[in-house]
Amino acid sequence: MDNGIEYLTRDGQQVIQGTTSNGLNFEGWKNKTTSEIESVYPVLERINYGN
Repeated sequence: MDNGIEYLTRDGQQVIQGTTSNGLNFEGWKNKTTSEIESVYPVLERINYGN
């Protein structure tokens, strides 16, 4: 993931936010136990998960 940032939410969940090479913003969630990405989807506006 070259263009992504990982955040830890207040609930302890891991969220990934990034931008693809064509400018599409995306967000995804990682499994805390396996570190596998469980879902990724495009977003129009990013939510600030940084504490």
